[in-house]
Amino acid sequence: MSTQPAVQPVAMSTDVQTAVTLAAIAYADEIIEPNIKHLLGETSLATGGDWDLVWGPHKKETNQAFMVKKKGAEEYALAIRGTVFDDLFSWLIDFELELEDLPWSCGSSGAKISDGMVKAWKHITTMPDLGTKLPDVLKGLPAGASLVVTGHSQGGAVASVMATWAQQERTDITVLPYTFAGETAGNDGFAALVETLFGTSAGGRFVNPNDVVPFGFGNLTDLPGLYKSVGVIMPPLAAAAVATLIASLSGDDYTQPLDATVMPNAAIYPPNPHPAKRDPDDEFAEEVIAQHDHLRYVWSTGAPTAALNQGTAYEPPAHLDH
Repeated sequence: MSTQPAVQPVAMSTDVQTAVTLAAIAYADEIIEPNIKHLLGETSLATGGDWDLVWGPHKKETNQAFMVKKKGAEEYALAIRGTVFDDLFSWLIDFELELEDLPWSCGSSGAKISDGMVKAWKHITTMPDLGTKLPDVLKGLPAGASLVVTGHSQGGAVASVMATWAQQERTDITVLPYTFAGETAGNDGFAALVETLFGTSAGGRFVNPNDVVPFGFGNLTDLPGLYKSVGVIMPPLAAAAVATLIASLSGDDYTQPLDATVMPNAAIYPPNPHPAKRDPDDEFAEEVIAQHDHLRYVWSTGAPTAALNQGTAYEPPAHLDH
């Protein structure tokens, strides 16, 4: 694998570009511009201004989601926001890891998801406090419609849960999960259920192989040495925390659903070439943030990014800042 940043993105399919753009739009604010409605109308994005809100955006505690319909077609998409970095309660959903049965009535025996994912499902299916709830919107979709369910980071994990619920609730529509950078939502039984429902369909699970988040929580042992090829080492305290987490999850069988589609142009960013500007204690965290950035995922598909980034097109860094 190259350890130098890619110069150019590689164009992926229009469907993938649209899904990752909707996942990125889900991070926008409900009100403060450029808000979700504004970005959905932005013709420069891969979404092309072709998608209209039919539900939301709605927020409950730390979860935010919206549903859109493509103009002139019975094509819908549910976009789910990922982890909010400066919100402790958002992080807690990621790390509430006790496995529970699926929280809907047609859940599969043996399939379990984390209690954080159960909480997210409950938030999204009961928002807003006043007004039409998502289950009613789902019931109202016409037979034969398609529904993309997409999200990045925590939103990607939640998307795998919401897609499974939606497909089991509505067997007469086609549900397509497009997840980006998602952590593992549940156990091997849940992964098997997702594979049964979606293993031969379009959509998929998209990962940057240098992003730590998809390693959680079924493949954590590879994390400490992930960036050692460029001399970026996980700090001892973080390595100890990972070891503790691995021990606490022993026997839980966390398993990623669906085979991963590796995002193009994977590259590990080297440290700052000026020794005086290096800060080894911060380099690992800086690499993690750069690799997980939702704009990097959008860029990697070849989709436009400027409207998502205050008018400036995203470019991967040549090296870490410190």
